[in-house]
Amino acid sequence: MLISSCSTRLHYIGNSFPKSQNVDVHVDQSMIDKPYSIIGKGYIRPGAFGINLNRIQPLAVAKAKQKGADAVLIQDDYAIAATSSMRTMLRTDSVGGGRVTVGNTTLQPSTEQNFTVLFLKYKE
Repeated sequence: MLISSCSTRLHYIGNSFPKSQNVDVHVDQSMIDKPYSIIGKGYIRPGAFGINLNRIQPLAVAKAKQKGADAVLIQDDYAIAATSSMRTMLRTDSVGGGRVTVGNTTLQPSTEQNFTVLFLKYKE
């Protein structure tokens, strides 16, 4: 259970058809030479150590076979995550018998790579 919670996962939303045996993998929509319909969408969720890029394609193909897709289109996007890092530094000095506190706060949004997988069914 610990290993599965630490690994990259794929969540699927969409329709299901009879299982597929062969699944084409695409990373560029313009290279798909057959008419198709999008039957579902998959979202990659990082594990405890981020996204394992080596797991995306095997996860997508396995899910496509299970859901009856003929192909997958793996798209990468860059998105600004909801979290950010904030750092505050304070320094207190004595000046003329009094105290002066000087502060500096830096807020930096974090950016992470995100992937979407489209599950395709070829039109006959």
